[in-house]
Amino acid sequence: MANVKSANTKSASVKSANAKSASVKSANVKSAVIPAKPQVSPPDETLAQSAFQPVSGLWVALRDEPSPFSHDEALLLCESFPGEWVCWVPGHGEITLSRGQFHYL
Repeated sequence: MANVKSANTKSASVKSANAKSASVKSANVKSAVIPAKPQVSPPDETLAQSAFQPVSGLWVALRDEPSPFSHDEALLLCESFPGEWVCWVPGHGEITLSRGQFHYL
C-alpha cells in the first residue's frame, strides 16, 4: 500500500510539474510581441534624382516613351553634351535625351 501511495504522489508531482511548465510556456507565448513595421515614407523625387549619376551602359526608365511602339527603357550609350545622353531605345532606335527625360530603374 505504501508503494501505491508513493507512486500516486510521484505521478501527482509530475502532473503539477507538467502543468507549471505548460503555464510557463503559455506565458512566454503570450508575452511575445511582434514588432510593428516601421513607417516608410515614399522617396523624395528630387533627392533620388540628384543622387543618381548616369553612366554609359546603364539601363534607365523613360519618363515618356518616344513612340507608341517603343519600350519604356533605354540604354545609355554616351554623354553628347553635359546633361544630354545618346541612348538606344528598343523598338525605336537611337535618340538623344536630356537628363530630365529618364530616371534610374
